[in-house]
Amino acid sequence: NSLLIAAVSSLLALVLGCAAAYGLVRGQFRGRALYESNFVAPLIVPPVITAVAMYIFFSKIGLLGTLYGVILSHVVLGVPYVILVMAVAIRTFDVRIEQVAYTLGASSWQMFSRVLLPNLLPSLFAAWLFAFIISFDEVIVTLFLSGSYETIPKRMFNELVLQVNPTITAIATLLIGFSAVSVGLLALLMQRAGILTRQLG
Repeated sequence: NSLLIAAVSSLLALVLGCAAAYGLVRGQFRGRALYESNFVAPLIVPPVITAVAMYIFFSKIGLLGTLYGVILSHVVLGVPYVILVMAVAIRTFDVRIEQVAYTLGASSWQMFSRVLLPNLLPSLFAAWLFAFIISFDEVIVTLFLSGSYETIPKRMFNELVLQVNPTITAIATLLIGFSAVSVGLLALLMQRAGILTRQLG
């Protein structure tokens, strides 16, 4: 289930995060800073508090212990990372190109999908990879919400609590290697997109 949950949740987080990032960067409305802080709140709140809040909410709407509930929770965790990456990318994209597209008769959707996004492909992939890694490695929220559904991190946690299993050690080594390669690829993509350089500067 880990790959399925990570793939679906990261794609949904990418769609929602891109739309939110564009609205926060280009939108002109009151309370924009407040909305932006609310979107990135899951990065600040301790995971246990987030897990308990989701547990209470999902139990009331009937998503507790369901695959949809796990995916939705991972979307919530992934969206802030997508917003952070894409907001930086959109801020540095020349707004005059967007204005030219509108002048030539493009609709908002055509400008967004045919002009903006194709020019931000490295940033898009970096944002998706961020969300995928967060979902694939998530264990605390999954323990609270998944019920009978198992992911690799949850299975590893349960095995380590009950007994020391050499297989789990081998899997952990593979996951560490996967995470290291993913982080290296992510840094390369962000550097290529110019995000890492701008953040360090």
